[in-house]
Amino acid sequence: MELENKFYRMESGDFENEFNKAKKNFIPNLLYAISKSCDVDNIETDLVLGVPASNLGISEELKEKLLNKSFNFNLFEVTKNIKINKVATVAEGLSSFYTLPKEERAKDLVILDIGGRTWNICVSSGGKCIMKFTVPGGMIDLYSEIQEDYNKLGNNADVEEIIRLIKNDTIDTSKAKERFVKDKLNKVRLKVPNFSTYKIWGAGGGSLDLQDALRENLGNLNFVPDPLFSNVKGNKLIAEAKWGK
Repeated sequence: MELENKFYRMESGDFENEFNKAKKNFIPNLLYAISKSCDVDNIETDLVLGVPASNLGISEELKEKLLNKSFNFNLFEVTKNIKINKVATVAEGLSSFYTLPKEERAKDLVILDIGGRTWNICVSSGGKCIMKFTVPGGMIDLYSEIQEDYNKLGNNADVEEIIRLIKNDTIDTSKAKERFVKDKLNKVRLKVPNFSTYKIWGAGGGSLDLQDALRENLGNLNFVPDPLFSNVKGNKLIAEAKWGK
């Protein structure tokens, strides 16, 4: 991608360590994602963006960067133009809530939305969100902990290499995942009174990677429909309710 005389290689590179999404260089990835979702080169769109539940204060920063803005760029040597007409933000985890069946949304439930840098928690009762908050530390942080332990043995692997070694079963991550999940759940329990009385739902790619450790600590665990994309699908439902299809 070429944007404002800078070139970007998409779907590769190092992990972004900036927690504040408004301060990340997110626009190239956003434009790339919009382009992949549309078959035309001139696009006008409205956006609902997910942000960490405890980071909703960045909403105005995001709107300032995107609202009523046009972006011209080249993608694989094809000229693209994207105009963003409307922008709204919603807490991650809360988006996934709207993908649940209506009868499930009416129950007492907690959604654990586990991403790369955070756990976003949505607590709901009687169909209404009564609490939402963020626990810092997601899958990238877990990989960094595993990397530290692995390199203490005389190895020299970066996080990307650690992920490869995990995928091919070179590294046993069961103990690290158990320790990581227990720590995060303890922080959730401190904020959610009578946590065990709620039905627990997993969302986000991290919930799938950590499902064994989650079940070990929780006993019963449910997954929202299509956990990896549930926030995106929930955002679409919110956009349609807010602005129409």
